[in-house]
Amino acid sequence: MAERPVTQERLEAGRDYLAALAALGFRPDGAMWAVHSESQDVQLALVSALVDRVGPLTIHEALFAAYERAKTPPSLDPWIVSLYSPNTAFGRHLAMSAIPSASPVVGHTSSGDAISLGEPWVMITDWLVQPSWIYKLPGPAVSRPAQMLSWNRFKQEVGLAA
Repeated sequence: MAERPVTQERLEAGRDYLAALAALGFRPDGAMWAVHSESQDVQLALVSALVDRVGPLTIHEALFAAYERAKTPPSLDPWIVSLYSPNTAFGRHLAMSAIPSASPVVGHTSSGDAISLGEPWVMITDWLVQPSWIYKLPGPAVSRPAQMLSWNRFKQEVGLAA
């Protein structure tokens, strides 16, 4: 595992990115950083029912358009954003995962001194997540009309033709 695959700067960039998306009208149901267990690739994983309603390509095109038009922060480009439907293996696994608290795991040295072993890892399909990397976990489903209204606002704010 890389030393610190998700740095404080990356956490802040993700927070700024999600705030910009929300201001434009796109609010994912879930959002978190994840590191691939084998390749060590890092992604900002967004879970949204819109993936099923409008399609991942349409959403990615809008995310790239927002980036190119400087509507989202330049510190996070959409190449590392992955989209998941709540109905994908990632989305279903996330909904069923018991995400531990962000409290560090504590171990003990041979002399009995307590040492922090860091945060616990959660495996979601092939991706590793730590609790402090999670911005939002999917909750109850948003109504389809409300979600489509927000999506249409997002498209309008980004300047995409309907």
